[in-house]
Amino acid sequence: MLMVRVPPVISQLLYVVDKSLIVISFKRAFWPSFFICIAIILALVISIINGYILWWASVSVLLSLFIYYFDFKLPINLLLIILISFFVLLITNVVFVRPVPYQDAIYLITFLSAGFLLFSSVNTIFAINSFKVLNGIVVILALWGVIQYLTGAAYIIHTGNRANTIFYTPNTYAACINMSLLPLIIFYLLSENRRSLLFVIYTLSAALIVSQSRGGWISFVATASFIFLFIKLFSLEIHKKRMKSLLIGIAAIFFCFAINNNLKFEVSTTSQPFGSNLNNIIRHESAVSTLQHRFQLFDIAWQQIKAKPLLGHGLHTYQYFQTRDQQEPYIGNKTRFVHNDFLQLWMEIGIFGLLLFLSIPFAIICLLYVNRQRLEKYEVIAVLAMLSAIFTFYIHGLVDFLFYIPFLLLLFGAYLGYINQIFNRFSNKTIALDDYLRRINTRPVIIKCLVGISLIGYLSQPAVAQLYFDKANRDKQKLDIKSALKNYELARRFAPYHEDYYLVEADIWLHAAKATGKPEPANRSDALYIKGDLANPYSVKSLFWRAMLHRDMPKLLQKPATIKEVLSWLESAMQWLPNDQKLQEEYVRTLLLSGNVNLAREQLNLFIEKNPDSVFLKNVEVEAANYPGYVDPNYIDYLKP
Repeated sequence: MLMVRVPPVISQLLYVVDKSLIVISFKRAFWPSFFICIAIILALVISIINGYILWWASVSVLLSLFIYYFDFKLPINLLLIILISFFVLLITNVVFVRPVPYQDAIYLITFLSAGFLLFSSVNTIFAINSFKVLNGIVVILALWGVIQYLTGAAYIIHTGNRANTIFYTPNTYAACINMSLLPLIIFYLLSENRRSLLFVIYTLSAALIVSQSRGGWISFVATASFIFLFIKLFSLEIHKKRMKSLLIGIAAIFFCFAINNNLKFEVSTTSQPFGSNLNNIIRHESAVSTLQHRFQLFDIAWQQIKAKPLLGHGLHTYQYFQTRDQQEPYIGNKTRFVHNDFLQLWMEIGIFGLLLFLSIPFAIICLLYVNRQRLEKYEVIAVLAMLSAIFTFYIHGLVDFLFYIPFLLLLFGAYLGYINQIFNRFSNKTIALDDYLRRINTRPVIIKCLVGISLIGYLSQPAVAQLYFDKANRDKQKLDIKSALKNYELARRFAPYHEDYYLVEADIWLHAAKATGKPEPANRSDALYIKGDLANPYSVKSLFWRAMLHRDMPKLLQKPATIKEVLSWLESAMQWLPNDQKLQEEYVRTLLLSGNVNLAREQLNLFIEKNPDSVFLKNVEVEAANYPGYVDPNYIDYLKP
């Protein structure tokens, strides 16, 4: 048999990767590690592919594992009380504060709560194996990021020369690296027999550097400072030689990347000075423009906070206000996030939700201080390691949107769950649900099955709706309209709060009305536009197309709207989309049809002043100049052939 000697560096790397990533084992002992690996990978894929089937599959695995390990006993402590209160507030916010439920918000809550509850219930071996799986996956992402930077290849989404691997932005990639890097540094410096982690730490540090994320670097330094303060407070001994090796290694890695861009394996004929390459790494030239844009995003959120400071507007609603209130020079630059988790959470879930969110790390610090005499040394180290990941989540959240990334939210909940598990043994009160089940002669396994099937079934609705919607789109491409309409209807039944499902089906009936001139398809289209508008009051797409239907085909409708009503609908739509050029075009055209020619001219001039190159506005500009009863002398030369 051929024997191959594995280099020490590779063996150190594989030490961190759990066996479930390398060998598919059918032994029962490896099942939990295998399934948690699947859940983590699915959560990662969601970062790049926004498919509800992946969301549902990932949370289903997490919920199944939780239900399997849950023993119907809840030790009560401060952290559990705060987190349960936070989960209840989030659910209440989505159900009652937000005008309609939103599947992304529901799944985010599930990721956070399932991660916490699962790792609060599992045994220590499962937690350790899961931590190995996590770090193994993050190390692979780190190597991938370094390869991206050095070669300029292996990009899914190009972000210049910044590494991002499977994430949309390098900043969220840096946050992922930090949430693994900082705990490993704590274990390396405080634990015995952890010298093999050094190469892994160097790899993660290199990945953090090539992400070129200023927020990631600041959160790394700030979190390390906080944690070292706690290390001093608890009189823990740091291995000085390891500390020296760590600092020298990270500094050397940074220096290597900063000293010369020709470290990249790309064709280059010139060498750049140290300062130039350092600027490429730090990106200080873009800092001013980035801050200006962020301050506008902050201001939009702040104005909405002042409008509803207590309860907020509902989770995942910022995007609509940002589209409505954006100003020059960032008009048309749409985003769903404030780039500050605290401002966005305050705006969306209110001050009570924000205070609960902020109280989580303080609860951990309080529990750590109160139980400092009873904790074993390895437990203190573990809590500090998990706390470092939680701190970086909060600090980086000041300049990013980590709370809205499923994978990062899962890690956040998992770390909180593991900390909660450590403090469970010091709890003075435990709610024993299994005793209650015995009194009513009910087996716990039956309750587990019923709860699991109900939760997973409920959460599957957006995924099932997406399957039907995708099937309907394929049928539509094949011109099998009858089958497409049936599947669109099924998609709407499973996700009645998804506006796009109404719009696509209404568009089919609208084209049928144009082709046949019959009233039935026109009225069906009108009914779907009404339902679509009710499904999402913040979006005005359904309202806009309903206005077009009533303006252009009133004779086919049972109850056609007057031209004044159509104008009022368009004006309502423009309140939410004031910079939409297609909407502006149709508003001016409707004013012309209503006989308000002078007003149409005034509005058109205002719109053109803001968007002089708009093709939509130039189309209606010609119509306005030629409209009966109105000839503007300014347009005479323009209209000559």
